[in-house]
Amino acid sequence: MGRSALWRTRAAYCEGGLGCAQYDAPRPGHPRKYQTDQEAEVVALACSAPPGGRKRWTVRLLTIAPQQRPGLGSVNRDTIRQMLKNDCKPWRKLMCCVGRSRAEYRKRMNSLLRLYARPYNAKEPVVFVDEKSKQLLRQTRSPLPLRPGRCAKEDYEYRRAGTRNIFMAVEAKGERRVVGVTARAAPSRILSHSSNTWWRMPTPPPRPCIW
Repeated sequence: MGRSALWRTRAAYCEGGLGCAQYDAPRPGHPRKYQTDQEAEVVALACSAPPGGRKRWTVRLLTIAPQQRPGLGSVNRDTIRQMLKNDCKPWRKLMCCVGRSRAEYRKRMNSLLRLYARPYNAKEPVVFVDEKSKQLLRQTRSPLPLRPGRCAKEDYEYRRAGTRNIFMAVEAKGERRVVGVTARAAPSRILSHSSNTWWRMPTPPPRPCIW
């Protein structure tokens, strides 16, 4: 580490404390030209059926087709490629609702995306709630413990031990979560418990200053 880096670190520490010395300040950068709603339109178009006479969507076709939609008239090839880079991965398969992208569907989708993109407000938390059934397994033979130079080992045979339902409420931007486990699916009861527990939880402390 050079002298200039040490001086900058010392100045940041004197100005804002340890957090300011450890992390760089967020750079303003260029403002986003296309918002979440418009990116979602392009991704939904790429996941729909291709035009007649085409087997699949290409970047060239995806550059031409969205230009007829509001706010996407000047979109170019590189922008389309960046929009699809992190969202469309053809080797992955996810469970979702496969249906036709109608205007009402897009309206509701955009409404949710705008809700997710809101700045954090402790008085108006955005909470996500989901449920998943998990199968319980019981070992038929004692596993071999971890040792230096050797991984822990478990036998491939197992015995089914029933199922449990996991309910979770998450406030991602507030860094809080509530988890509940039940023997049977009882959404109304667990949601009532989660909501009562949620408002008794302390508000998370402010994040450290980052320069």
